[in-house]
Amino acid sequence: MNLWKKLLFGMALALQLASAQAAGGGMAWDKAPGKTNDLASLQNGAKIFVNYCLNCHSAAVMRYNRLK
Repeated sequence: MNLWKKLLFGMALALQLASAQAAGGGMAWDKAPGKTNDLASLQNGAKIFVNYCLNCHSAAVMRYNRLK
């Protein structure tokens, strides 16, 4: 019977902590300027990526058709 009390107490505590976490206010995110149609900016970003990042990080999920 003691095991059931410990189990019930643990489940109640977990439920209490989970509900407190879910009720949090959250963070205020900053807005980034999203200029995805600026061709010069995209080409500059691709050049920087190729020069500095591509050596160690793959571009497996990079969409090349958006760089045109």
